[in-house]
Amino acid sequence: MGGLSGRRLRRGALRQEVEGLLTASGAGEDFIEKPALQQSAAVLMENLPDPVVGRRVGAYKVIGEVGRGGMGAVYKAVRDDDPFRQ
Repeated sequence: MGGLSGRRLRRGALRQEVEGLLTASGAGEDFIEKPALQQSAAVLMENLPDPVVGRRVGAYKVIGEVGRGGMGAVYKAVRDDDPFRQ
């Protein structure tokens, strides 16, 4: 902290307080990066089963999620109709 060695900050208590504040200012960099509601929803959603997995869409049964992005999710499905089974 070479910049803090000026005449005014040589006093121990004030210098320690300023150095402590500067150190702490970088410690919480990701604080409030995401809104609390969004963060809470993400945590809650991790523990819920995906309502799409296991459902049928036409002749297909959804067996899992492949990926998720800004516009939605992509699922993997298998053909699950009787005429197709051999």
